[in-house]
Amino acid sequence: MNPDIVPILDSLKVRVSKGYSLIQEEYTGDLIDVEFQWNEPASKEEIESFTEKTGWVLPESYKEFLSMHNGAGLFISETHQIFIHSIEEIMQYYSSRDSTYPPSWYHVGTFYGHGEYMYIDSEKVKNGREDYIIIIGVGEVTELPVGFETWLSRLIVSQGNRFWSWDNRIE
Repeated sequence: MNPDIVPILDSLKVRVSKGYSLIQEEYTGDLIDVEFQWNEPASKEEIESFTEKTGWVLPESYKEFLSMHNGAGLFISETHQIFIHSIEEIMQYYSSRDSTYPPSWYHVGTFYGHGEYMYIDSEKVKNGREDYIIIIGVGEVTELPVGFETWLSRLIVSQGNRFWSWDNRIE
């Protein structure tokens, strides 16, 4: 069973202390202060307009996320930041995209400080598959065997560390 987005985000927000900061333990053992930024929700109309304009199919968990927060900054520090993009930002990437990646892939996140980008494969979502998250790094494309809600849950449990880079067996 896949985790639900609402309790995943609610439990993170409970852990965040005084404003939007948290002490993160990195995989190196270092402790750093990280912050979070939560965008206002996207309306149902904005989400529907987005899918009509692009033809992409959004996973239910991702639509639920957008309806809570139309984008977010997660585990933001001086050295790295993880951003889940707003509908407007995704549309900017959409309008400037090239043919490097399949047209069914849409750019939903950026990992600044690591040179990685997160995509969702609309074709896999359309076909009911749960392995639609793709991480693109320098010279490397990694198709993860997880959906958005599992990716988000594992990101939070790993305290913002890039769990997908630890081992090839993340099932």
